[in-house]
Parts: sequence; C-alpha cells; structure tokens
Amino acid sequence: MYRMPLVVALATAAGLGVALAQTGAPSSAPAGPRGATVPAGDREFAMKAAAAGLAEVTESNAVAEKTSNPDVKRIAQHLIEDHTKANNELIQIAQSLDLSLPKEPDTTDRRRIDRLSAAKGRDLDRDYLADQKTAHEEAIRLFTEESKNGKNEKLRSFASQTLPKLQEHYKMVTSVRVSAR
Repeated sequence: MYRMPLVVALATAAGLGVALAQTGAPSSAPAGPRGATVPAGDREFAMKAAAAGLAEVTESNAVAEKTSNPDVKRIAQHLIEDHTKANNELIQIAQSLDLSLPKEPDTTDRRRIDRLSAAKGRDLDRDYLADQKTAHEEAIRLFTEESKNGKNEKLRSFASQTLPKLQEHYKMVTSVRVSAR
C-alpha cells in the first residue's frame, strides 16, 4: 500500500543524483562563510595565534624604542623578527585556506600594550618581561594543543614548526633579571 510513493521517492532521488553527476554540479553543500572547510578548533587556533602574534610585535616595538636596558632591547628585537616571520607565514596559510585573520591585537592585549607604553625605566622592563613570560606560556599551550590535536595539516604543521621558537622565547624572557633599584 505504501510501496508506490516510496518507489517514486527513491526513483526521484536517484534521478536527481544522476542529473547532478551529469551536469557537474557540486555534490556537497554550497560554500559557506570564509574558511568554512577548516575545522572550528583550527580556525580558533589561527585567530588566537594571529592576534597574539600581532600583540607580540606591537608590544615589542614599543618596548624596543623606550628601553635603555640592552638585554631587554635585544629580546624585544628578537621577538619582533621571529613573530613578524611567524605572522607572515600564518597569513600565507590563512589565505590558502580562505580564512580571515584579525588585523590587530585583541582588546585584552591592546590594554596591556597601552599600559606598557605608559611605563618607563625599570618598571617598563619588568612589566614587559612579566607580560612576555605569561604570553609565551599561553602561546606554548595553544601551539602544543594545535600541534597534537589540530585537524588541518597546514595549521598543525605551522604550530609544530613554530613551537620551538616560542619555547626559546620563553627561556629568553625568563633568563633576564631587572634590578629593583
């Protein structure tokens, strides 16, 4: 009794599949928002990594211009070079994946940068090193997670390749001591 409508529905579905195959129409759903084919966790990694990288460069530029401590200046310049390179690599990957990345640091990082820009002398150096210690702890966690669990090969590879530099930066910022006087 119900067989005829079911047979008609199946035949219609099969005919639609053949028609799509013959016309070359896509067999998947239409494209969604930019980067829709990149898993959500990988997109989140790319967004956080980009914002953090921009913050590192912006903060380090501000400190490199103001500090009189040669060790802090050397670290800031090293971070500017390495994070600029990593930021550019991430931009290339994002473009190949049709992902939009932030163009400036997030609100929290912006407040930290503004606070540092107002600091002077030893306070500037101490605050910068403390901020960099925290920022690199967070970055190491983020990049470790992506390198182990990322689904997108390009982003996972980027995280794996960048992680040793972040670990090096952490050692650098924790090795310098600024006197209290």
